[in-house]
Amino acid sequence: VWSPDGSRIAFASKRAGSEDVFVIDANGGTARRLTTNSGSEQPKAWLDNETVLFAASGAPGRMAAQGPFASQIYSVKVDGSRPVMYSTIPMAAISVRPDGSLLYQDRKGYENAFRKHERSSSTGDIRLIKDGSDKLLTTFDGNDHNPVWTGDDTFVYLSEEDGTLNVYSRNLSGSDKRKLTAFTTHPVRSLSAAGNGTLAFSWNGEIYTLVPGAEPRKVEVSI
Repeated sequence: VWSPDGSRIAFASKRAGSEDVFVIDANGGTARRLTTNSGSEQPKAWLDNETVLFAASGAPGRMAAQGPFASQIYSVKVDGSRPVMYSTIPMAAISVRPDGSLLYQDRKGYENAFRKHERSSSTGDIRLIKDGSDKLLTTFDGNDHNPVWTGDDTFVYLSEEDGTLNVYSRNLSGSDKRKLTAFTTHPVRSLSAAGNGTLAFSWNGEIYTLVPGAEPRKVEVSI
């Protein structure tokens, strides 16, 4: 996961035994280990240029309703200080805006995250944490995944609303929803956005980029 200023990358590695969070300079160098728990930790986003948010099945508050599928979100500084609890709510994907407003994909059930065409009350939805409140943004009874900020009031995400996961764009009120891709045979996965607005995602085993308003372009990879 890239830091907001593009100077560092946080990643998970089993080089120490269990899956821990490490950080490395974007130009290479020696990786620094940030977590030491014997369980598995997965970086989800950067809260700022010095703080990584990661998921782990640690020790939630005693009043938290948690199933065996759930994890919590913790924050850790890149200076090596101890992780602290950020949220007991499971978050499958996180995107943070510079002002601290946070979009996330909720995790209500134990179904495999890669299951397709599910319709139920436990499918993923997009939520917004802003100014101390938690607001539901999507109500489709299928999967809405992977929110990514693209502006002060706009974001992109993946939705199965048309039958398979495609890229959509909308504002926080939902009044300007647009479908940006029209794939029919396979789901879009792993959506991200660059600072200049270019989107990237995977589809059918390939990597694509997309400038909103244009057609997706496959990244040519030669090995």
